[in-house]
Amino acid sequence: MQKIAILGFVGCLLLVGGGGAPPNYTRGGEKKPDRTRPCPSASFAPEVHNLFGDATTVLAKLEKFDKVLKDRRVWGFIIESRTGSAQVVLFKKADKGDDEICTVYTASSKSGFSALRGKLEHAMLANAGVCCIGDLASGILTKELGDQLRTKEGVPAPTTLLAAIRHAVNEQGDQYMRVTLLLLC
Repeated sequence: MQKIAILGFVGCLLLVGGGGAPPNYTRGGEKKPDRTRPCPSASFAPEVHNLFGDATTVLAKLEKFDKVLKDRRVWGFIIESRTGSAQVVLFKKADKGDDEICTVYTASSKSGFSALRGKLEHAMLANAGVCCIGDLASGILTKELGDQLRTKEGVPAPTTLLAAIRHAVNEQGDQYMRVTLLLLC
């Protein structure tokens, strides 16, 4: 009887304590993301926000997010109008060295980017913070948009979200739109 009680106690300890998995691995054997560096931490908790309205309304809403770029290396937005026209923009700061310079990926469409947005969100969920979500997102854009995607390197990095997005939103004017913010890593 004592052996059964001891075995039950040890079994509970294994369940509560992570099943004896090494500290950098989950019980399922998957490597845990290293959350001590900013990118892996942010890759575990990316954010996607949808804002609806005309340019004035959307810009007013964006003011609440203006400080979010401080600790982000990769971020972007998708603007889609009721007429179907759309634009995607992704900013990716330099990997090493100059934090003030970035690469900008852009593309436009007359039929929206719903499928692309879905693939990006699916990748975030499937990734669960294991890999750099910013690198995954730029890879998805490259694969999905191919020749449509324009890349410009050596661009000064916007210091605020409003600086990055204001012009593109204002181009929509009074037209009703959805702006999807992608705050990645």
